[in-house]
Amino acid sequence: MKNLRILTIASVMFALVGCFAEDYSFCPPVDPTNVRLVVTTDYEKETATRGAAEIGWYRDQIDAVTVFVFDGAGKYVTSWEGGAYTLGVDYEVPLTLPEGETYHLVAWTNRCRDEYDLSHWGDALNGELTMDELTMEMNLPASRIMRSDIPHRHHGTLTLDAAATRATETHEIVISPHTYKVNFILRGYLPMNNKFEAGVTDRNTHHTFACSHVAGQDEYRHVRTLSSTDGTRAASEMSASMILLQIGDDTGTAFDITDTTTGETVYEGDLLETIQNHYDLTDKQLANMLDKAYEYDIILTYTGLGIDVEVSVPTWKDEDVRPGWFD
Repeated sequence: MKNLRILTIASVMFALVGCFAEDYSFCPPVDPTNVRLVVTTDYEKETATRGAAEIGWYRDQIDAVTVFVFDGAGKYVTSWEGGAYTLGVDYEVPLTLPEGETYHLVAWTNRCRDEYDLSHWGDALNGELTMDELTMEMNLPASRIMRSDIPHRHHGTLTLDAAATRATETHEIVISPHTYKVNFILRGYLPMNNKFEAGVTDRNTHHTFACSHVAGQDEYRHVRTLSSTDGTRAASEMSASMILLQIGDDTGTAFDITDTTTGETVYEGDLLETIQNHYDLTDKQLANMLDKAYEYDIILTYTGLGIDVEVSVPTWKDEDVRPGWFD
């Protein structure tokens, strides 16, 4: 037993000598990670103020998430890619970053889908461009008419004032939807054999890594054919849905309903004005609402004297809309 104890101590000393001599073959593996990043959704963070119906807004919408890391000067450092999101399960990102530096982290979802493009990424990898010079762009067809839905997109940012200097530190980045779903619903007397289309005119194709809209882009259109809600053309209700990138005052939010059989424009309006007027919101309250609700029903009803327009949020209950909710 004594000889075995001496042999064990000798083995440990031999391994330590190897470490001190920079021969790491005998050393235990060392985890170099000094930053543990958790990527979560705003739904997970705001469960108390979210309705259960909103779970559908996150399930099956995120095919992948990419976290980009830039240094304090905006130069690219590294990136990490994660797979499809599972509701209730956060992404965990291990990062090894030089200690004591400032870093800017940006998370985008579904960035590898064909509908999206990361501008000048090669130049960023070569250190020729900074984070502020990169844009996430939408790929448009030559006709500049989008007749199918773009993938949903989420975005989040985080600044680390200094990476961990000793032990691993945990930080959290929250991603929020960067897309909206709009459902156009046409009710009332509808000519039996006529076809209708809903269209939105937009200029919202380019965004910075801080998620700001890049102004000055050319217009394009989202167009959908309305169909009967119950699958029969005799129904007195028709609808169509579309996915739009982050909407705002400077992005263009004009919409129209057209009878394509006669060529007549049945109704023209503005998405933001319609939502704001329906809920009687100030500009600030409207901005807050757009941060809380990501799906809207625009309901247009023939009355015989004209068209009445209403708005509802299908993922909310009536009691969700209450005084002070948007302040």
